[in-house]
Amino acid sequence: MAIYGNQQYLYTPTGRADEFADLHGPGSKAPFSGIYKCVVCGFEIVSEEDKELPSHRHNQEQGAVRWVLLVRVFNGYILGP
Repeated sequence: MAIYGNQQYLYTPTGRADEFADLHGPGSKAPFSGIYKCVVCGFEIVSEEDKELPSHRHNQEQGAVRWVLLVRVFNGYILGP
């Protein structure tokens, strides 16, 4: 679970739900920089945009590793009001 210290530094976008719902397999390139979570076992990583998402060890009986974006990082500009 991602933990943050100050909510004022987080922004909840509207109309971008797909970014946070798409599943990505190991070896696929991260579409965004941010925190990703394995939906099978809960393991979390940080990845940069266009870097390959890794595999990791979890109980293979649980199923294949699938990453979902939890927190997207925006660099260089601010969103929202």
